[in-house]
Amino acid sequence: MSSLLIVDDVPANLSVLIDTASAHGHRVFLAENGERALALAQRVRPEIILLDVCMPGLSGFDVCRQLKQNPELAEIPVIFLTALDDLVDKIEGLEAGAVDYITKPLQPAEVMARVQVHLELRRLRLELAERNAALEAEVARREEAERALRQSLDRAVLVATTEGQILFATQRASRLLKECFAAATDAPDTLPSELHFALQATDDGAPREIPVNGGRLRIRRMAEVGATECVTLLLEEVLTTGPGTLERLGLTPREAEVLYWIAQGKTNPEVAIILANTTGTVKKQVRSILEKLGLETRVAAALRAQEVLNGQTAGE
Repeated sequence: MSSLLIVDDVPANLSVLIDTASAHGHRVFLAENGERALALAQRVRPEIILLDVCMPGLSGFDVCRQLKQNPELAEIPVIFLTALDDLVDKIEGLEAGAVDYITKPLQPAEVMARVQVHLELRRLRLELAERNAALEAEVARREEAERALRQSLDRAVLVATTEGQILFATQRASRLLKECFAAATDAPDTLPSELHFALQATDDGAPREIPVNGGRLRIRRMAEVGATECVTLLLEEVLTTGPGTLERLGLTPREAEVLYWIAQGKTNPEVAIILANTTGTVKKQVRSILEKLGLETRVAAALRAQEVLNGQTAGE
């Protein structure tokens, strides 16, 4: 049973509408003026309102505007009932927020037909809003689950299409892409060309090594997923951890060599001998390294270097 609020100051109109609406199974509420209509609408929350335009006190236009300004009542469809047949009046009624406009004398069958149409439209809007809310909640839940998955997986796993679009990547995989491929920063949702080429040439389960900054990266094609021609890749840490690996800290190749040997426990004179350089030059390079890394001691620099050489990023 639907609830209707009928607002009209003419008893004859009310009588006809009450009888017709009741015969169609609607529950009817009555108001003889605008002030009463607003109070009753707030209390009973009707599903549709039939509203006369010309009434003493608040006009139907004023009542409709106030209804639409109330968030709790704004979604209730309003149909104007009036003897005014001027186009300007109709436009004003629609601009006030009405969904329809019926001129008097009223034809009860027409009124009920339009009521039924707008009740059905209201039902569909509410149903669509509920579905959208449920869909948004499901999307949010899945996004949260994906974020949790990215953070919890300690392996470098990514899912990509065979065309090279990255659909999912764990934090470790994202980090490796940024460290090993300069292009990964420019196009974070696309496989670097070297990796895409290796993917096309890699069979399921067969590891393949490709050259990257500071060494080589091993990739393994784990499995096909879904029906969209996607693949799951396992990226393994850079295999070679020589001086070149430390260039990712923003060092020059020579500074990376100096820091590499410092991380091996060598003194400045020993580093100078290994690199066929002078101790003074090594000291200058050490100062430059500390400045670039924002560190104060050789020990701190050695620890930072070990983090990178062990497959960790600075600050991790």
